[in-house]
Amino acid sequence: MMRWQDTSPLTFDRSERFNRRLVWPVCLLLCAACAGTSETVGLPLQPVGATAAQGGGEKVLVTPFKDQRLSQSHLGMRSHLGGGVTYFDAAGGKAVEAVARMVAEHLARTGRKAWYGKPGEAGAEGQPDVTVTGQIRDLTVNAKSRFGSTVITAKFHITLQALNAADGSTTRLTLDGSREKAVVWFEARDVEELLNSALTESLEKVLIDVKFDNGAWRIK
Repeated sequence: MMRWQDTSPLTFDRSERFNRRLVWPVCLLLCAACAGTSETVGLPLQPVGATAAQGGGEKVLVTPFKDQRLSQSHLGMRSHLGGGVTYFDAAGGKAVEAVARMVAEHLARTGRKAWYGKPGEAGAEGQPDVTVTGQIRDLTVNAKSRFGSTVITAKFHITLQALNAADGSTTRLTLDGSREKAVVWFEARDVEELLNSALTESLEKVLIDVKFDNGAWRIK
């Protein structure tokens, strides 16, 4: 039995050939536009959201923290789709100062008379009842861009030590957590919002268990 076979040459519509030729140049242009320039973006560290009063009106001095991270050059970086990176740093200064200021601001929002300053520095209300310092053991935020989205990850481990002036005792707290989210259209504020919300949430959790009793911070 004879079988019919089409031996005519394959043909393509002109518009199809044009679209195929256009794909790679467009992809290359998009990648070039998404390439990093090794610039540094400052991230403001600050509490987010409204916080109900929790403290007992105690005076709290928050001093600069100590940086114990393995790498202290940056908070992290964004890896671009087209190659290259953008670095993230704390806006307005070093991470040890930015985190301490954020803690002081959050404490002030919770009904405490809190301020940032050098050890022994008095505030508007006088000498502190509690002096808080800390160690930053981990504080990183990174973003990795890919086709269609950018994945942002934040991770931190910060220990706080509160020295009570009334009896010389020390109360220790730990901020520890990680968070991740993906965005379609990336902006630097996405990184800022993720890191600030994660730090604020961790602060709120640990401070719920702190009470001001007989002139000192105590764990409930």
